[in-house]
Amino acid sequence: MSAFYVRKRDGVFEATASTVGPWDPKLQHGSPVVSLLATRLAKEGMRVAHVSLDFLGPVPVAEMDVTTSVDRPGKKIELRSAIASVDGKPRVRVSAWLLQTSEGKNPSVHLDDEPAPPMPEKAVDSYFEAVPRFGYGDALEWRFSEGHFAELGPATVCRVFASRSSSASPFRRSRASSRWSTPRTESAPSSTCASTSSFP
Repeated sequence: MSAFYVRKRDGVFEATASTVGPWDPKLQHGSPVVSLLATRLAKEGMRVAHVSLDFLGPVPVAEMDVTTSVDRPGKKIELRSAIASVDGKPRVRVSAWLLQTSEGKNPSVHLDDEPAPPMPEKAVDSYFEAVPRFGYGDALEWRFSEGHFAELGPATVCRVFASRSSSASPFRRSRASSRWSTPRTESAPSSTCASTSSFP
């Protein structure tokens, strides 16, 4: 499976078929684009305290302009934003408050202190009933240790995806452990397991 995005030039990314969601073959799933924007907001010496995201419209599978801004600068606290636009129209915005890290005050969050759940051996080969296969679904391996797409109720699933680097930052890992996945901007053989999710 190809990368989610191809970097055309600085700040410009072309979405591939791996970003396609289940609703329309011409539209992206929200996870790749949100994760792409989230990775633009990390800053050395600061940790993320709060993240918010807004979908301002559907996101076509097309070339995107990604811009970042510092909305509230500061040495101890900072608000940063990233926006993905298509054809000059903003489609998604992700904002994050960052705090300066220091011993005894706003310490770093050690996400690797707790071991990841055991990796289920087998990936599922089907999704929700009556939903055709789609690029984003096929770009990941979905390995359930409890539940399934077709079952109502809680589920524990490990999502395996290729990453550009085996040493992703804690912020990128925290984005991956929700319903998002770290976006690939080029193919790479390594893989990482995201944490658990649940389905209603």
